[in-house]
Amino acid sequence: MFLILFSVVLFGTAVQGHMIMANPVPYGKYANPSIDNSPLDSSGSNYPCKVTSDPDTWYSQDKIDNTYAAGSSQTLSFTGSAVHGGGSCQLALTNDMQPDAQTSWRVILSIESGCPTTDGTTAATYNWTVPEDLEAGKYSFAWTWISKEAGQPEYYMNCAPITVTSSSSTKKRSSEVSRRAATDYPELFVANLDSINSCTIGPDVDPVYPAPGPNVE
Repeated sequence: MFLILFSVVLFGTAVQGHMIMANPVPYGKYANPSIDNSPLDSSGSNYPCKVTSDPDTWYSQDKIDNTYAAGSSQTLSFTGSAVHGGGSCQLALTNDMQPDAQTSWRVILSIESGCPTTDGTTAATYNWTVPEDLEAGKYSFAWTWISKEAGQPEYYMNCAPITVTSSSSTKKRSSEVSRRAATDYPELFVANLDSINSCTIGPDVDPVYPAPGPNVE
C-alpha cells in the first residue's frame, strides 16, 4: 500500500520444528494462539506475514515493544530446530501496519546463503541496522526465508511491529535524496506462492536474489 522512502543507505512460544522469528517479537505473539512456525501456504492465501484471521486480530501489537533508535544495530533471532540446511533470507520494512498482498516492502538486508543457520544444523543470530535516517514512527518489519533442504519449494515469512525513534544525530533530508534512495531499496522477493507470482525456487540451492539491494551478506 505504502512506499517507504529512505534517505541514506543502511549498513549492513512455538513448537520446536521449522522456524519462527523470535526477535523482533512478531505480531500476535501474545494475542494470537494460531501463530506457528510453518512456511506460508503454497497457494499464497496467507501472504504476507502468514495472516490467518481478521487483520485487526492478527496484527495485534498487544504487549509487544520492539522500539529501536534509527541507526542502531539490532538482533534477528529464531526459535525452532528445522533449519533445512540454511538458504537465503531478506529483511524488509513497510509503513503499512496491517500489510496485505498489495503492500510494498522495501528490502534493507539480503543474506544470500547461510540463513537462518551458518553451520547447517542450528539456528544462528544475525545483526541488522535500522536505517539511520529512517523517519521516526511505526513500521512493519518482515523476515523471509527460502529454505535449502526442505524437499519441496517453501517460503517462510514472519512480521513484527517496530517503533523507530529519532537518531541522536540530525541529518539533512531532501525529496531528491529520498526519491533516489527508494530505488536503492528493492521490492521484497517472493517465490513459491501460486497466487502471488509464478516464480518457483526449488530445493537444494541457496537462492541468489535478482535485486538484493545495497546491503548483502
